[in-house]
Amino acid sequence: MKANANWDSITASNGGGGILPEGGYAVRIDAVEDHTDEAKPYLALVYNPYLADEGRFFYGPDAQDWQRTIKLYLTSDFGWQRYKMLVECIEQSEGNAGFRYDASRDGAEQTLAGKWVGMVLRHRLYTGQRGNAKGKDRTAVDLQHICTVQAIKEGDFPAPQTKDDRDAKAAPITDAELSTYSEDIPF
Repeated sequence: MKANANWDSITASNGGGGILPEGGYAVRIDAVEDHTDEAKPYLALVYNPYLADEGRFFYGPDAQDWQRTIKLYLTSDFGWQRYKMLVECIEQSEGNAGFRYDASRDGAEQTLAGKWVGMVLRHRLYTGQRGNAKGKDRTAVDLQHICTVQAIKEGDFPAPQTKDDRDAKAAPITDAELSTYSEDIPF
């Protein structure tokens, strides 16, 4: 490795900038991924919340898209209604002057990239179902409410409500899994 002349200005870190706090944010949509041809159709919104008090975006340029993606499932009327709310709030939000969504055009969802919208983001607690996370309690960021950027600035949005899905996802242990333990249960 070559010498690093910048060494003294580097802050030591173990990584892990933490999870986005619950709250209302002015959010920039960085990309829209179309997954409407899949069995369970959805649009994935790659977003980046702006932290007004710090004058920066929450996610840096090296953030992976999976860390900052919200999926809008279009399998029901609710999904389409939520998508329409997103579009209408984008059209009405400051920072998107003159933008009008054209639903009659194929690929129109791509015009949402680079636009601003207000989002109330909450934490969703769940139990991991596979891999290293299986059986462990986890936390994810979840979309609770969509509004305009102006509503966020004015504080005119519902308070985030943490959603606890841990009990809903936890499956009971099966006899086959129980038989893999070599020691007696101590009670």
